[in-house]
Amino acid sequence: LELIDNHKRDGSRPAIILMTDGNSNTLDSGEDGALPTGWDWTALFDYDGNGTADYTTSSNQKTAVLKYVKQAVDKGYTVHAISVGNDADTELLEAVAFLGNGYWVNVPGGMSASNMEAELEEAFIKIASAVPPARLVNPEAP
Repeated sequence: LELIDNHKRDGSRPAIILMTDGNSNTLDSGEDGALPTGWDWTALFDYDGNGTADYTTSSNQKTAVLKYVKQAVDKGYTVHAISVGNDADTELLEAVAFLGNGYWVNVPGGMSASNMEAELEEAFIKIASAVPPARLVNPEAP
């Protein structure tokens, strides 16, 4: 978030692509999974609109990730997620993309390197197709 905040271009539409297995081992020093006041699982993760949260967790590692995704969304950034590998936490990464107003693509493991490369290329193509077209911006205009 800090990199985008400090280096985005005027008029850009920042996006983050999180590619991981989603299996966190630790939290960074000084980090915690405490969610901000007013966090509402149902409002944020009701995928099908039935009034019930389709994702919740009590894992500090997972809530830390979701907290950062929410911060990005609040700044107008889009967060896409690609889960990679047989043991990927697909539920977390689907939740990341849903909260991030992005796409989620699952690239399972257990295949040859060339097949996995092809699957990753397809994932990036899918996400790239969602990127809005470039637009010219006059930073000096009022």
